[in-house]
Formats: sequence, structure tokens, C-alpha cells
Amino acid sequence: MIGRLCWEFLTPPSPVDFKPTSGVAESLTPSEDKLTWKCVIRQGLTWSDGTPLTARDVAFTFTKIMSDEVAAEANGSYVENFVSVEAEGDDTVWFRTKAPQASMTALDVPIVPEHVWRAVEDMDDPLGESVEIVGVGSGPFLVAEHRKDDVTVLKANPGYWRGRAAIDEIHLIFFASADDAVDALCAGEVDVVNRVTFTQHRKLSATDGVTVVEADSRRYNHLMLNLGALNRDRQPIGDGHPALRDIRVRKALAKAIDVEAIRDGVYGGFSRPPGGIVPAIFPDYHWEPSEEQRYRFDLKRAGEELDAAGYRLRGDRRTGPDGDPLRFRLLWRLGTDYHERAAGHIGGWLGELGIGVESIGLPDDDYEEEYNSGRFDLTVAGWGSPPDPDWILARQTSKSLPSDRDTTVSASFLADDEFDVLYERQLAEMDPAARAEIVKQAQARYYDLVPTILLAYPVALEAYRSDRFTGFNRQPEGTGPIMEQAGYWGFYTSRPVG
Repeated sequence: MIGRLCWEFLTPPSPVDFKPTSGVAESLTPSEDKLTWKCVIRQGLTWSDGTPLTARDVAFTFTKIMSDEVAAEANGSYVENFVSVEAEGDDTVWFRTKAPQASMTALDVPIVPEHVWRAVEDMDDPLGESVEIVGVGSGPFLVAEHRKDDVTVLKANPGYWRGRAAIDEIHLIFFASADDAVDALCAGEVDVVNRVTFTQHRKLSATDGVTVVEADSRRYNHLMLNLGALNRDRQPIGDGHPALRDIRVRKALAKAIDVEAIRDGVYGGFSRPPGGIVPAIFPDYHWEPSEEQRYRFDLKRAGEELDAAGYRLRGDRRTGPDGDPLRFRLLWRLGTDYHERAAGHIGGWLGELGIGVESIGLPDDDYEEEYNSGRFDLTVAGWGSPPDPDWILARQTSKSLPSDRDTTVSASFLADDEFDVLYERQLAEMDPAARAEIVKQAQARYYDLVPTILLAYPVALEAYRSDRFTGFNRQPEGTGPIMEQAGYWGFYTSRPVG
């Protein structure tokens, strides 16, 4: 979110329909063979310290991602196909790729100033402690202060090329729980909150001066199964339960999760039925399983399939071929309401099958450490997708597996050669309709392998003090959220009442 608010992108997604629009790039044009792209930089752009924004900043940003393992962690998939990114003068950048790349007009990468960032040797902390580094930007807002797990203060950029925002500051405030955030909104201590629960929705809907937003979301939530976590060298890591490496067990578990009950009991009806990993808000690339493919809740059949896989009931406990009781550790994030609710439901259904469940709620940092290291069996988690499907598909490829740094951007720890091939094919396919078909094939393959069980496309529930602020753009127009956008439009368009 901070990246989108403080540094302009080449071609940010439109506030209306997510289509790429002109940002730092005034134009981005491919050669006839689609291996070279000419990027013409918008004239007159400056960094907030007065330095001109030029082609060299663009070349530096992408070259840094290509050459620095830490800088590549979030968006490295965009540059894996790159041969070079070179500036020609101040206003032209040449991108050269190994193969055609369909995502070139949707590179979800903030452009950073070379004259500031070239001095940064350790990219491990994206915000660092130095506002002098992160405070130089080109977006509608600038970082003015950052205190981890407390607050990040952003100030309006007076030189922003689209025009100065109507609000002076944004304080992004960390709350340990959603209840605390909602109480602060009702008390008038904060102005906007997101990820509101359905029970809080009822309270806020009856609060004077507060407007509740129900929006289509670009997120999906899932139950991840540790199918044998590997690192990038395909060496085992972590201590996931060996039963989950058996696809028969994973398919049986997919039938043990009542998605409709999750929608009612966890989300209070504020979610959409899940399909593929590209959410339904992006209809061109969204995939739905057929009636024959879809996993349906059936504990009896799930038990029969576990029996056939060698995990049989002995009394009221299910044991494996080795005679040991089948028991899973279920990991979830403390302070995230839907995680805790979903974990409770899932533990109950698995318990009915005779599977023991140890439910473990951890704070963010501890959760990330266990997840990155593969030290779990099951975990409730969620991901958001940009409008172009390349990024979320890349999160499922073997190239996203953790390196020796004990970090990962993998959303599933999947390492499947067939999925990897489909990912490469969609990236190289320049015909939109043909590419969409390959994207759907990749999602079907993912669904069949069951590295995760999709639980819901949550409806984004947000609320704001409508007695104080108005004008929040929703992306896409009219139906999307204010905060969980693919751009900066929600805050940039807001203004004080009156």
C-alpha cells in the first residue's frame, strides 16, 4: 500500500476498470517480434526533492530487482524473462526480453529514485529507519515518519504530477486487533478502517456518521496444506506431516471442508463462493471448476478416501500405515478474526474424521517465521491478486520457493513441472483470449493438485467517517474497495467534507 501511494508506477491500473493507464510511462510499445519494448517517459516529472525523474530511474529500479536477491523477493517474477533494461537519454527506456512477455503493460513495480537508492546496500528492511531514503517519492503521498508496529505517516506531495491531494496527511496506524480499530473509528479517533468483520459491520451500520462499504475483493482466502515444502534447490525443508504429500489425502481433506458453512459462520455471508486463484473480480482470467471437478463437502466420502489411502479409524482416532495417530498442526494469525473462526470450523470437521488437530495462533512475526520455514501442517492464509494474473500465478511456481535466506514468496510451496510450463506459456502468449485460456488451464491444474483448499473470496468490508471525509474512489468504479486497491485512487481522491 505504501509503495502504491508514494512511488508512481509505469502504467498504473485505471480506477475505472483496472486497464493499464499512463503513469511514469507516457507510452510502452513492443517491437514487431515482441522482444523489445520502447518506454517513453512522461516529461516534467520530478522527485519530491526537486530532482528530475528520468529514464535512468526506471532502468535502475528494474536492474536492481534483476541483480539483488532481496530486492527481487516481492516482484522478481516480472524480471525473470528480462535480458536488459537500458536508458537512452532522459526520456527513453529499452526493455529487452528472452521471450515475449504479456505482462509488460502491467508491471506492478514502484519506480524509485536512483540518486537516493543507489547508496542502499542492504535491502532487507524495505522501509529501514531512514526517512531520508524512503521519503523521496513521486506519488501522491510521501513517507514522513515510520515506526514499526505503530504508525507510518504520509504527507501529501505538493509536486505530484496529477495535482496535489485534497488531504494533507495519512496516518497508517497499527492495531493489534480489529475490535480496537473499530472502537477507534466509532470514537472518532480514526477515519477509515478495513477488514471489518461481519459482526462489526452490524455495529458500524448503526453508528451515526459512519458509512460501511461492501466491495468486491481481489483477495482469496485458503487452507494451505504443507505438501512437502521444498527450497529452490528442491531440497526438503520444514517438518510438514508426510501424509499431506499423498494427493489422495489432500483430495479427501478437500471434501472435509464445508465451504458454505465457512461462508456463513466465518464471513456471515459476506463472501463469494471460491473457484480458482484468480478472483472473480477479474472475469477475463477467472476460472471455475465444473460440477464434476468441484470438491463437495462429504465427510463420509472423505473418510472412505482416507481409508483407501491407508489412514483408517481405530476406535475414534484415525491412524496411518505406521500405526501412529494422524494429527495435524493448524497455524493461523492472531488478531485476524477470520483466521481464528475458520480454524475452529476446520478443526471440528477434521475431528469428526478422527484426525487430531493442534490449533496454533501466532502473532505476525512468529507466524511468518514458521510459514517461511515450512514448520506447519495446515495454515489458514490469504492472498491478493493484481489485475494481471501473472503475479499470482508466479507465486505458485517452483521459482517462488524459498532460497537459503529462509524467506519465501510462494503462496503454496507447490513445485510442479506441468504448472511451471503453463505459467511460462501464459506469460509468452500475446493474444489476450489465448492467454486467458492458458491461465485457466493453470488454475485447473492447481485445483487438481490441491496444494491449498480455497475457502472464499471475501467481500471487502470497510468503514469510514462520512461526517468527516468523502470522495473515496472505489476500484473498479462503484464496486471495488477503498483501501485494498491495485492503485492509489481511494485515498488520492478523498477530501474533507465541506
